[in-house]
Amino acid sequence: MVLVRNGVRPLSKSKGRSTWTPDEEVVAGQLEEFARTRDPELKREIATAYRGLVVYLARGFSQRGEPLEDLIQQGFVGLLKAIDRFDPERGVKFTTYATPTITGELRRYFRDKGWDVQVPRRLKEMHLKVRRAREDLMATNSAAPTLQQIADHLREDLGQVEDAAQVQYAYNSYSLEERIGNDDGGAPTTLGDLLGDEDLGYDRVVNHEDVARALETLPERERLIIQWRFYGGLTQREVGERLGISQMHVSRLERRALEAMREAMVA
Repeated sequence: MVLVRNGVRPLSKSKGRSTWTPDEEVVAGQLEEFARTRDPELKREIATAYRGLVVYLARGFSQRGEPLEDLIQQGFVGLLKAIDRFDPERGVKFTTYATPTITGELRRYFRDKGWDVQVPRRLKEMHLKVRRAREDLMATNSAAPTLQQIADHLREDLGQVEDAAQVQYAYNSYSLEERIGNDDGGAPTTLGDLLGDEDLGYDRVVNHEDVARALETLPERERLIIQWRFYGGLTQREVGERLGISQMHVSRLERRALEAMREAMVA
């Protein structure tokens, strides 16, 4: 017998602890009711049921030097947005819809509040110590201390202090429009002028490869439908004639295939 608790059931056990995942049928009914009523208590229950998903996705970002608790909190922001925006009538699983919304919120967290260039936590902590030591020594001596003086004050290796002092340049990046000089008195040179042009076709190649891999996961008939519809430009009626099935059947298979591809691409 499978134990169900508040719409959540254990999926598997790892290292002695249960991994909980929502009961899709139970939560699907809650999502439909929330779409009608916008009941905040129901929203809280749905969010609680999907806590495991938030924690799982947040852990994927935990090696970037930010506290896991902060990442989980930010992940819940994305989850709540997904609950508010989810439309059960579209026939998409909530996890498929919510996952990119949550990960997008986590990426936004790093873009808005995180370090532009990721550095080890050890150097971040040392950077804070160096900054505090510099402020203390300046208050005492009324002069900017040398790195050697800071190292002596902290009783740390000079090399580590030097590395930590460089970390400040990783926190903020420069705009490509930043002016860095003039060309013979002419128009000012920007950082972007010194960089290579962006390859606009790169994202298209990456997206094409993702779609191709997802397409290979489909059964043969559904793969043919997607290829004929989106690569061959056939109508659903024309596809149905080729396969000997109705247009309505083609529509159902196409919708199922696209959902399966979306799940494969976000997995």
